Amino acid sequence: MKKIKKCLLILGAALMMLALTACGSTKIDLAPYISLDCNGLNGKATASAQFDYASFEEDIMSQWKEKEKTFEKLAELTAFEATIDCEIQSGENLHNGDQITVQVTWDEKQAKDLGLSLQDGKKTITVEGLRDVVEIDPFDESKFGDGKTVDVTIEGISPFLQVTVNNNAPQDDIYGAIRYTMDSSMNLKNGDTVTVKATVEESFEREGYALSRSETTLNLEGFHSFITDASLLKQEDVVRLQGHLKDSLEAQMQGGIGVSYPGINESICYVGSHRGGTWTDPAFLEYGYTTEVNWGFGKKCILLVPFTTVIENTKQSIWEGDFHPNGISVSIPDACGYFVVSGLELDEDGNVCNESFNIEELKMFANSQMMEDAIVEAYGKLNPQNFQ
Repeated sequence: MKKIKKCLLILGAALMMLALTACGSTKIDLAPYISLDCNGLNGKATASAQFDYASFEEDIMSQWKEKEKTFEKLAELTAFEATIDCEIQSGENLHNGDQITVQVTWDEKQAKDLGLSLQDGKKTITVEGLRDVVEIDPFDESKFGDGKTVDVTIEGISPFLQVTVNNNAPQDDIYGAIRYTMDSSMNLKNGDTVTVKATVEESFEREGYALSRSETTLNLEGFHSFITDASLLKQEDVVRLQGHLKDSLEAQMQGGIGVSYPGINESICYVGSHRGGTWTDPAFLEYGYTTEVNWGFGKKCILLVPFTTVIENTKQSIWEGDFHPNGISVSIPDACGYFVVSGLELDEDGNVCNESFNIEELKMFANSQMMEDAIVEAYGKLNPQNFQ
């Protein structure tokens, strides 16, 4: 019985050798040498096909006879291995369970010259073992906002609002790896939107994390605002403002003021103080002008409030090039001017919410044309805006 078993084993080995060397060719199954290298996280992994050249070469050479093991033949095998190429159809955004087919190609002639009969050059491999992604929302309301880990601050008064985003997360907090940028952050007004973007370094994903979204929008609404349009002033606020301006005009006229006057010989007519004269209460026009002007390192909003008045019997010592020792009485029936007001702040309901606005300047002119020309020269062409 033992002899029979031994004979069967010898016969089986012989048959295997015949299978490997039939027709002068060594048959090789390529499937064992093909593998898939996956990198990344579940749903975002990439794959590349791999061929185990070292094992392939070792297995081929193990079947060579001793006299075949020459440098020339080894060089032929190495040259042939260089023709082996592995390709996959799709190797991106892979999930666990995806099936990837690897196709191997080679130089048929060189394989035949080496006495190789290669089989099974296609192998389907199932993707597995990928780690699941842990999604992080960079704009989670528990982390992102005023006074929170990622502190979002909106300061100032429209149209000069300023937005800052400061990430105060400690180094051991995953939020500390997120960087925040904005498309705009200064000189903003109610109605504007600010896009905040979140980015991370590659190590963020290598550690198994991914952002669930990359940007959010901040809508700027409900902030106090400076006057940018005279028509925004409510009637009661216009009346109150004009009352302040009337008192200011009276005080400045009493103290003495110069009125721009046309002519070659005279350019200023002085009113008030020791020049005397009378003037009517200001008749404010139904409109004003608004504009922005440079101020320090920024800008500010101003409101021009025009008015008319009648000036009579102001005494001038020198007039039209002549000296008048007892003075000469001059009247300006078409006198007009404008106040420059800054710091008018409206609350969210459109009411003037401060009493600390500034009456910055008073300009006086002999007629409306001079005033209009002066406004254009100082501020450019402005459109009149009717008060409510």
